[in-house]
Amino acid sequence: MSVANRVLAAALALQLVVVVAVFWPSSDAPGAGQVFPGLEAGSIVAITMSSLEGFEVRVENRGDGCVLPRADDFPCREEKLLDLAEKIAGLTTGRLVTETASSHRQLRVSDQDFERLVEIELSNGGIHKLYVGSSPRFGSAHVR
Repeated sequence: MSVANRVLAAALALQLVVVVAVFWPSSDAPGAGQVFPGLEAGSIVAITMSSLEGFEVRVENRGDGCVLPRADDFPCREEKLLDLAEKIAGLTTGRLVTETASSHRQLRVSDQDFERLVEIELSNGGIHKLYVGSSPRFGSAHVR
């Protein structure tokens, strides 16, 4: 093997090491983890989902069951609300995309421009807001 080929082989090996180091998946990537750390599904008492167009659905878990309060307390299936609460409590972030307000508008997760706003009310009176925006691919969405 000539000297030139050895130099090129060494350069290729160095490039491969750099590519692996940069693109290796990491569980401690910035922003990775729970969306709502410490949130337990059992502490969620109401979920309100709304859109910019004014459509809104509210589901409450009362002592005697699950109801739609804005539809004359129409009863709903409590296990469906519990499933949704478990999914919300288990939401994880894949990676941090942005932190700037201008980018929030582009991803449709700003206070003035969003696809859906999900308000989660807790038994202790606390409220969590989840802005759901554009979807970069199937099975994922930008959230804030």
